[in-house]
Amino acid sequence: EDTPMLPRESLYLNTLIAARRAHQYSHIFPIVEGWTREYPDSVEAWEARAKYEEHILQDYGKALLSAERIVRLSKPVSKTTFSRVKRLSKRLQRSSEKLPKRQFQDSSE
Repeated sequence: EDTPMLPRESLYLNTLIAARRAHQYSHIFPIVEGWTREYPDSVEAWEARAKYEEHILQDYGKALLSAERIVRLSKPVSKTTFSRVKRLSKRLQRSSEKLPKRQFQDSSE
């Protein structure tokens, strides 16, 4: 069941939209970080944060954690969130496969 946004939460959303339209990407993280801190159960806040972490920061690990948070908060899970989790999981798996294997030396030598 969708709950209506509170006035302050709407302010976060409107500020985020304005920053995106103005291409002021450096302003977006403080907005989404404050929004998720003040409203930790807000699906909209975590969706905005996951999207920012994925597309702007390109921090796929953080984006996946945020997307997984959405999964825990929302029932049913939207197709967009499901796709994001699947995409990020694949991307992280591929990047970990590309990392060189560490060579450990025997410390007794």
